[in-house]
Amino acid sequence: MSDIFDLRDSAINAAKNSLGANWNTVANGAVPQIEALLQLTWEIEKGKGSFRSGEYESLLASQKSTFVAVLTTYEAITEEIAWQALNAAFGVILSGVRKLL
Repeated sequence: MSDIFDLRDSAINAAKNSLGANWNTVANGAVPQIEALLQLTWEIEKGKGSFRSGEYESLLASQKSTFVAVLTTYEAITEEIAWQALNAAFGVILSGVRKLL
């Protein structure tokens, strides 16, 4: 990952691969959620040292739940499918953010 834009594209591709044929259905909602997840993960990781016990995990859990909630508004997307897409994208995001910071 050379920059935040490459990281964004990699996270989108991870979610796209996870969702397969469902990607076309959810792309308009998923891309902004991935961008928000990336931005917020960046900020959370940057400030990680200043959080109280449990705050870091709570903030990340909240962002993950939001992503899943948005995807499950689409009829074709079950909660399980949404979590799989989240895990694919978030794995790329967290590892990439940690490398870039």
